Amino acid sequence: MQPAEGPARSLAAAPQGWDRLPVPALELSSDAHALHANAAMAALAGLPAGALLGTGWFAVLSPDRRAALFAALAAQRDFTLEIRLLRHDGVKAWVDLEARWLPQSGSFLCLLQDCTTLKLAVQDAQAMASRFELLANNLPVLIAYYESAGFTCLYANPQYAATFGLKPEAVTGRTFAQVIGDDAAREIQPHVDLMLKARRTVSYMRQLPGPQPAGRPRWLEVSLVPHLGSDGHPFGAFVLISDITRHREAEAAVRESEERMAKFMQASVEGIVFHHAGLITDLNAPMAALVGGTREQLLGRHVLDFIAPRQLARVQQVMAQGAELSYETEIVDLQGRAIPVEFIVRTLQRGDDQLRMTIVRDLRDRQAAQERIRQLAHHDTLTGLLNRGAFVERLEAELAHPPADGRPIALLFIDLDHFKRINDSLGHGAGDALLRAVGARIADALPPQGAAGRFGGDEFVVLLPGVADRREAALAAERLRAAVQAPVHFGGRQLAVTPTVGVALFPEHGRDADTLLRHADAALYAGKAAGRDAVTVFEPALGVAIDEGLRLEAELAAALERGEFELRLQPRLAAADGRPAAIEALLCWRHPQRGLLAPAAFAGRVAQPRLLQPLAAWALREALRVQRGWRDAGHPALPVLLSLASLQLDGPALLAALGEALAAQAPAHGALLLALDERQCADEGARLPRLLAGLQRLGVAVLLEGLGRGGLALTRLRELPLAGWSLDPTLIDALPDDAAAAAVVRSLIGLAHGLGRCVAATGVHAAAQRDWLIAAGCTQLQGDAVEPALAPAALMQWLAAGAADAALPATSSP
Repeated sequence: MQPAEGPARSLAAAPQGWDRLPVPALELSSDAHALHANAAMAALAGLPAGALLGTGWFAVLSPDRRAALFAALAAQRDFTLEIRLLRHDGVKAWVDLEARWLPQSGSFLCLLQDCTTLKLAVQDAQAMASRFELLANNLPVLIAYYESAGFTCLYANPQYAATFGLKPEAVTGRTFAQVIGDDAAREIQPHVDLMLKARRTVSYMRQLPGPQPAGRPRWLEVSLVPHLGSDGHPFGAFVLISDITRHREAEAAVRESEERMAKFMQASVEGIVFHHAGLITDLNAPMAALVGGTREQLLGRHVLDFIAPRQLARVQQVMAQGAELSYETEIVDLQGRAIPVEFIVRTLQRGDDQLRMTIVRDLRDRQAAQERIRQLAHHDTLTGLLNRGAFVERLEAELAHPPADGRPIALLFIDLDHFKRINDSLGHGAGDALLRAVGARIADALPPQGAAGRFGGDEFVVLLPGVADRREAALAAERLRAAVQAPVHFGGRQLAVTPTVGVALFPEHGRDADTLLRHADAALYAGKAAGRDAVTVFEPALGVAIDEGLRLEAELAAALERGEFELRLQPRLAAADGRPAAIEALLCWRHPQRGLLAPAAFAGRVAQPRLLQPLAAWALREALRVQRGWRDAGHPALPVLLSLASLQLDGPALLAALGEALAAQAPAHGALLLALDERQCADEGARLPRLLAGLQRLGVAVLLEGLGRGGLALTRLRELPLAGWSLDPTLIDALPDDAAAAAVVRSLIGLAHGLGRCVAATGVHAAAQRDWLIAAGCTQLQGDAVEPALAPAALMQWLAAGAADAALPATSSP
């Protein structure tokens, strides 16, 4: 999402030192859009500051607080509000937001204080008090608390109050003599005195008469627990009373114990078995189910009957020692099948006898999960083939121990041609289905000693140890190519791609994994350059090209640091009246040895397109800076045109670089034109409309460069928001004598006129070409036969001479 114009202005005007504020801070508009977020706010949210701008910060704002916040903001006056943030790491934070209304900027300066610790502490204290009350109110124990100064009751649970025929609220505030009576108070006073003097718990028995007539008396066990301060002084005492009425209490306790044990055993999902001297005395249903029998079948059997033979000695040793421990072992069920388990062994005393209790935990699910984790760590989740790391390990192991007979090891690098189009047109579901099918076919075609992996995207690798020679390796690659290119059925349609395969051999083409992979990759790209859908075996000349490419990449990075790049500016003129329509900025490299190089001489030979992104960003900034120079000098604000065809900048990277360049130079709307190559646009596929829409939002018009090379369907031209296009220079070179080229050019010019678009001819090197194009109705012309490319200073002189006294009419201008 692009920030609105207002937030962008506010961010630019943010006071210096904003990000040095030690507290999280936000600048919010009255409609809750974030105009600025400082570093402390980004740290609190767990997101980059840029991701919080606009409505981006809503992602961390708890929905239940939004209405209150929006209402407070809409009032446009100072306020304080507690909000909740759902941080990016999933942690919930309570925050006090203090907002100061700034009328001059029409926004709020908001300081946020993380009060999560305090909030949680309050909640913990409330929860602790609630838990104590819940526990005290539900325990079968009479509980009260008396302060020591006047022996006044401060708390009584319902059971305690009910014993004396009162409500809890009626007990609090009374002395213990008022609660239990003077006679009882005198009876227990010695125990109270002992507790206060000794400052320890004092317990005693007390009898209460039962209901009359002939009521059975109740026996109570009373414990007085002193509440001591840090200096040992007693603040008060807890009174804990348990009913220990003879026989009934004992019977109830036994019955309760037996019930708890029975419920525990039956409620447990794990097996539990009790045995005495090795003979099973009791077990629960899960234990019986684990070994495949019934409780009746297993009672009286010896536990060692169910231990796997290889684990028998260890289990016997544990039983003989009477040890209490946990360990993994293996049992067998009634059918003799082995089951991995964990034993948790405990000893219980019952009278004079000792019982052994063993909890038996089935480990099959855990081991299956561990195997799944191991599988995920070494295999691609989509295809099941080895992942990059596991394949490289396998390759290195094979190279460390090559076949004893000296036969070569073949490494195949496979890439699917135009796979991106399937993803863009049919969605990732179709792409994933195709990748799974390709992975399965590669796995099925492998010999027993072979291995295959997926390196990511649509790249696969295959290892074939012990091939006879390069001919056998090429034949194996052809078989794989034939297997992969068979159509795949998905969603009622057939999906098909062709593979390009590169082959490298050990030891002929490399003796280590990295070299073999690079050389197989080089062979692959040589096959792609030759037309795709081919098998190419590595040749030494390809290695030279790789080394030259790597050297060029290193030189390119150093050249950018040394400032060896510069722009040449070439006017593009209107064919109708010869007035300038735009100025194209041509990126050149002032090479220390080779002189001034055009982009085609270096950019097209870089194997890593990401290395060109800093260069593209520099070209954008420099083109806008040069244009600002002639605009500040009073010359007409002609748009500057920059071609990114050779710089291989993809959509997201392009939008990011443009946003930074435009923010730095702040040019007028429409001051920048971009020329994107037809093949570059075709590769964007379904994402192309989104890219063009993003450029439109930035105020940048787009021209299609090199129309006529193929790659982009002409039917798409009327759907895309293009300002126009330029013709393929190879068509211009053939004019005016080549009748076929002339027919193609006329049709493309007619198409542009029919759609109301501008059409330009670049690379016009001869007067005959220029005159023919003017007669054919071409809108704009550029080339040495029109105006040569100039250094920035020379262009200023050309403009000052009056050559650029007007721009094109709006109807034909990009």
